[in-house]
Amino acid sequence: MGDSNAIDFLKRLADIYRVWDDIWDGNREHDREAIDACFADAMFGLSTNSFYSAYRHVLEPQIFLAYNAWHDANIWAERDDEKFKIASFFVKNQCDEIIMLCAFLIGGVEHARKISLNVREYVINGG
Repeated sequence: MGDSNAIDFLKRLADIYRVWDDIWDGNREHDREAIDACFADAMFGLSTNSFYSAYRHVLEPQIFLAYNAWHDANIWAERDDEKFKIASFFVKNQCDEIIMLCAFLIGGVEHARKISLNVREYVINGG
């Protein structure tokens, strides 16, 4: 089961997350074109995606929660306490939950459960 507009939405959002995180952390350089593409997607690209438009009322709160968790994770990652450093990895990846939310919106609980472990294992393995 797939939805090309949902996949496009997730790819755009992942690019925004990745470039934003890389710039924030200073651990990877991006050329102007990549940065420009992410800003364009954030400003108007996502809103032109029909999947996002149809489910914006559901997706936008989840995007906010991921944004908020990402900021908390960045603070925890700087602490000297190892448990906070470990927790920061999982909290920072809150943005990945939107993948299962999209699967749920497309195909219900069964579809979300079908992909959930694969997505999580992909992330844990560095995907």
